[in-house]
Amino acid sequence: MSCLFNLSPAQILLTLGDIVHNLRSSLDYTASAIVGADNKRVHFPIAETREDLVASFRTEPEVVAGKSKGKGRNAALEVCVPGIKDITIDTIGPYKSSGGLLWHLGKLDARNKHRLLLPVTVPQTITCWNLRAPNNIVIGKVVATVQPGGICRVAAFGGGGVTVERYGEPTADILFDEVGILQGNPVLQTILDMTKATFEAISLIEDVTS
Repeated sequence: MSCLFNLSPAQILLTLGDIVHNLRSSLDYTASAIVGADNKRVHFPIAETREDLVASFRTEPEVVAGKSKGKGRNAALEVCVPGIKDITIDTIGPYKSSGGLLWHLGKLDARNKHRLLLPVTVPQTITCWNLRAPNNIVIGKVVATVQPGGICRVAAFGGGGVTVERYGEPTADILFDEVGILQGNPVLQTILDMTKATFEAISLIEDVTS
């Protein structure tokens, strides 16, 4: 994943979108393998709330709040594999408040269908070599943290400013800048965590279908 830093800005945007889409697609392929590729209505279950997710597995029509409701959009999954509903809801938890990443993955993929995902590069640290104070105090090396607003406090001495003979390469991180979806989270680690969550979800479904 660190190879993202070696790509151009345009390549980073395209690569990020490809990764997100491929992860989401692998979940949908898993659902399709269960119900059959001809069933176009079934996708891997992701919902806003736990209640919505439960309702999506409804296998029989029922009356809810005075309104007749048909089968849920994911009913075919439960019919094909009884018990997959419980695994999906209680263990995988692909809904917003579960604390997992699959809801975010679904939202990122949906957003990426309409436009590129927009990460931002945020400076983290900068290395300063040979800091010299007016009283000839010299510090060989200081690694300073970049604070909010781009301010970097390297060192402070009484009686005047500090000169820096040489600056090293700054470090930076790529963060998500999608409002309401992982905003401010580091892209690289989050993508790794999403990949792990996707693999674990597929493995759980494979276990219950075997």
